[in-house]
Amino acid sequence: VKNAVLTWDGAPLPVVVDGKETYPNPRRPDWPPAEFIVGNPPFTAADDFRTEFGETRAEAIWSAHPQVSQSTNIVMYWWDRAAELLTRKGTVLRRFGLITTNTISQMFNRRVIEKHLDGKRPVSLVMAISDHPWTKGTEEAAQVRIAMTVGEAARSREGVLREVISEKALDTDTPEIEFRDRNGVINVDLTIGVDVTKAGPLLANRGICHDGVKLHGKGFIVTKQQAEHLGLGKRSGLENYIRPYRNGRDLTQTSRDKMVIDLFGLDSEKVRLRFPEVY
Repeated sequence: VKNAVLTWDGAPLPVVVDGKETYPNPRRPDWPPAEFIVGNPPFTAADDFRTEFGETRAEAIWSAHPQVSQSTNIVMYWWDRAAELLTRKGTVLRRFGLITTNTISQMFNRRVIEKHLDGKRPVSLVMAISDHPWTKGTEEAAQVRIAMTVGEAARSREGVLREVISEKALDTDTPEIEFRDRNGVINVDLTIGVDVTKAGPLLANRGICHDGVKLHGKGFIVTKQQAEHLGLGKRSGLENYIRPYRNGRDLTQTSRDKMVIDLFGLDSEKVRLRFPEVY
C-alpha cells in the first residue's frame, strides 16, 4: 500500500519537528508501469482539505502538485497524473478509467481535464458517464452521485457518452440501471455537441447583469438540529434569519433538508445582542 499523490523525505511516517508533524520535501510519488489504470480515488472536496488531512499535510499535497489548482477536488490529482503518464513518451499505459464525483464537470475540476484534452499530447475521452448513482450505500451515501471517465491518448477521438435514464433497487446486490448511449467527441464538461465551456461573455450584458445574493462558505449551512441549538424556536425572530435552504442538486436529486444562516440586514452588534448563539 502506497500513497498515490504524496511522498516526502522520511515517508511513510511524518517527521516530527518541535512536536509538530511535517512533510519535508513533498513531491509526487512514482507510479509503477501499467497498461491500464483503474481506480476509485477518495472524494475529498477542495474546501475540506485542511479538515480532512490537517493543515501541514494539505499544504504538502498542494506543494507537490503546483500544476493543479488548490480549488480542485482530490480525485482530480489522480486524473491529472494518469493523463500525464498516458501521454508520456515511451509509456506502456494504454488507457485509464476513474470514478470521480459528478462535480468533475464543474469549473476548477474541469480545468484539469481541459488541460489534457487541449494539450500538445492530447487525451480523448472514449467513455464517460456524467451522473451515476452510488449503489448499495448507506442512506447518506445514497445521495452521492458519481461520474466515470475513460481516457486514451488521441486528439478528438470519438467516444461513448452514457446517460442514466432509469435507476431502481440501488440498495440491493442487483441494481437496475438503464442507459442511453450517444457517440461523438466528448467535451470537457462531459457533453457531446457544441462545447459551451468555450463560449465567451456577452459584451452587450457588461455592466447590466449581477448574480445577486448567494452563499459563500459552507459554515452557514446547518442541519435542523444545529439550528435549534443556535436558538431556532427559542429566540424570537430568528426564524427570519435561519431558513430552509435548497440548491440545484437538492431540487433535482435528493434534498439534504438543510437550513442556512442568512443575516442580511443585520450588523454584527445586532446579531450579538439578539442571537448570541449564532454570533
